[in-house]
Amino acid sequence: MPVASLRSNQVASNDNMDSSKALIGMIDKKVRNLEKRKGKLDSYKQLAADGKELNDDQQAAVENLTSVELNLEFAKDLQKQFNQFALEQAKLQKKQAKKEEALRQANRRDADLAMIKNVLELQNLLNQLSDEAREDFIKGANGAV
Repeated sequence: MPVASLRSNQVASNDNMDSSKALIGMIDKKVRNLEKRKGKLDSYKQLAADGKELNDDQQAAVENLTSVELNLEFAKDLQKQFNQFALEQAKLQKKQAKKEEALRQANRRDADLAMIKNVLELQNLLNQLSDEAREDFIKGANGAV
């Protein structure tokens, strides 16, 4: 029974890791896009400062530069937090895997000890039998089976 529950926990944790990786990937993409947009807006702002005439769309975009900078800062903050969360989850998953492995080894050790105990008990029983009784068991004679 514990083996089945361990497997379902592993599947669930793998799903969580996949979704968190996808989320981190989306945030990384958003940060890259915002950095590109900010670079483009900075170049428009520099062109305007150099005295070049900007069209209406470019002027409107430059006016939104602070908004883009705030969004970029927010996205970077989210990116940092999600990366920290992913690291913590990975550490917890490794810790859980170590606990599960230790439990499996303990169960295996207990099973081995029980088997050794049974063998020793049988050896002790056979050592206590007389030579005649032992021969009867070996041959299956005198009702010894």
